Amino acid sequence: MIRLNAFILSFAWFVLFYSQLSGQQLSEVLQTALKQNKEVQAQQQALQSAQLQAKATFRKTLPSLDLNASYRHVTHVAQLQFPSTIPIPGFPSDISLGQYDTYESGLTLKYVLFSGFAQKNQVKLMNQQAGLANISLEDKQKEIAFKVIGAYRQVQAKQLELEALQASLKRIELQIKRVKALIKQGMALGLDTLSLKLARLNVRKQLISARGDLEMAQQQLDQLVGGKVQVPPFQKPESLALNVLPVVQLMTPYRMLDQQQQMQHTMVKISKARYLPSLAAFASYNYGKPGLDFVKGEWMDYGIWGLSLSWNLFSWQADRLNEQAARAQVKKIEYQKDAVKDQLQTRFENALREWQTLKEQEKVVQTALSVAQQKMKIVQSRYQQGMASATDFNEANLQLTEAELNLKRHYLLMTLKLNEIDYLSGKPLKQWSIL
Repeated sequence: MIRLNAFILSFAWFVLFYSQLSGQQLSEVLQTALKQNKEVQAQQQALQSAQLQAKATFRKTLPSLDLNASYRHVTHVAQLQFPSTIPIPGFPSDISLGQYDTYESGLTLKYVLFSGFAQKNQVKLMNQQAGLANISLEDKQKEIAFKVIGAYRQVQAKQLELEALQASLKRIELQIKRVKALIKQGMALGLDTLSLKLARLNVRKQLISARGDLEMAQQQLDQLVGGKVQVPPFQKPESLALNVLPVVQLMTPYRMLDQQQQMQHTMVKISKARYLPSLAAFASYNYGKPGLDFVKGEWMDYGIWGLSLSWNLFSWQADRLNEQAARAQVKKIEYQKDAVKDQLQTRFENALREWQTLKEQEKVVQTALSVAQQKMKIVQSRYQQGMASATDFNEANLQLTEAELNLKRHYLLMTLKLNEIDYLSGKPLKQWSIL
C-alpha cells in the first residue's frame, strides 16, 4: 500500500511538472489579465464614460435648436362693447380682444455669446476629469499587473517546494534500498530502515500540504487573470542585475493628486465666472393661430429674434464663499501631494535597499548549497562504510533540501523585487522588467 501511494504521488508530480513545461510565460499572462480582469474592465468603462461626458459638455456650448408646439384654451377673453343706442348697420356691438383657442409651434435657435468664461472652464473641467479617469486606469492596470506577478511567482514558489520535497523523497527511497542491501550483508541494522521510513512519511505529509498550498495559489492567480493559467516551472533568468537605477517619475498616486489640484483651479475660475453677466442671442420661426393678429384670428407665420442678459447682482456672497472653498481645496491637495511624495519616495528607496540586500545574500545562499551538497556526499560515503547513522543521513538530506529550495526561492525573490522597483518607480507598464 505504501509503495502504491508513493507511485501515485510520483506519477502526479510527473504529470504536473511536465504539463507545465509548456506553460504560459509571464508577459503573456499579464496581457491576458489586462484584457479579462473585471476591475480593469470597470475602470475602462469609467474612462469611456468620462470621455463621453467631456464631449457632451463641449457640444452644449454650441448653438442649440429647439422645436416647440402648444395648444391652449381659455374660458374667457376680453370683450370691447359699444353703446347700443345708435346701431350701425354691419358693425358689431362688441369686439373680442382675444382667442379662446390658441395654436403655436416654432423653431428656436439659441447661442450663449458670453458666460463669464463659465462654459469654457466647464469644458476644461470635464476634460480634466477624463484625464483623471485615464490616470486611474493606468494605476489599476499597474496594480493588477503587480498582483498577477506576485501570484504567478507564488505558484512557482510552491512548485519549487514540491520539486525540492520530491527530490528529498527520492533520496530517501534510494537510501532505503541501500540500507536493505547492507542489512542482507549484515552491515546494517533493521532499526536504520525504521528511521528512514519515518522520514519518508514526514516528507509525504509535507508534499500533501504543499500541493494544497499550490492549488490555493493557482486559484488566486486564475481569479486575477480571469481564466485558467498554466504556470511553467521557475527558471533562473540569465541576468539578475539592476544595471541602471530607474528614475523616479511622477508616480500614479501623486499624478492623481496633481490632476485633482488642476481641477480645483478650474473650479475657482468657474466660481469667479458667476461675478460676470451672461449674454445669449436667440432667433425663432413660429407658425400658429391667431399668431400676432388677434383681430383676424388666422393661421400665420412670424419670426422673433433678440438678446437676453442675466446677471446676479446680490446673493449674500454665496459666490465668494464658493470661490474660497475651492481655493482651500487647492491648498489641501498641495499638502497631500507633499505627504504622498515623501511616502512613495521612502517606499522606493526601501525597495532598492532590499534589492541590494538580496544581491549580497546571493553568494551566501549559493555557498550554503555547495556546503550541503558536499556534506551529503560525505554522509552517504560514511553511511555505506557503517560510520554514520540513519539520523545523520536524514539530517544531511533535510539540510540539502532546504539549501536547494532556499537558492531557488532567493532567485525568485530577486525577480519579484525587480518588478516591485518598477512598480514603485512610476515607470510605464510597457517598460517593466518582465523576467
